[in-house]
Amino acid sequence: MAKKVKKSNQAEDILASFASVAIGGVNGIAPLQDKEGGHFQVYISNDKVFIDVNVNAGFEYNVPDIAYEIQTRIKKEIERRTKYTVEKVNVNVVGVIMPL
Repeated sequence: MAKKVKKSNQAEDILASFASVAIGGVNGIAPLQDKEGGHFQVYISNDKVFIDVNVNAGFEYNVPDIAYEIQTRIKKEIERRTKYTVEKVNVNVVGVIMPL
């Protein structure tokens, strides 16, 4: 049985690109790089935005501080650039980057 992949619409793709720009300056993270662009999932409902972000965190960084900074930056960036209200940003730390 083939796996169903949610097709995103253009607005969701644009919001995901804004989210990507927003977290570009966050120290201690590395967004996941996969062929399906799965490090951001954006959902829009009644002009409200819900975003799931998957990242790797650096070993020496405080994860709650990183998550808060990601949430704050994404919310500000999207609300500044669009008519949407960001209702929720879920940050999932899926891996830890260990020092060499």
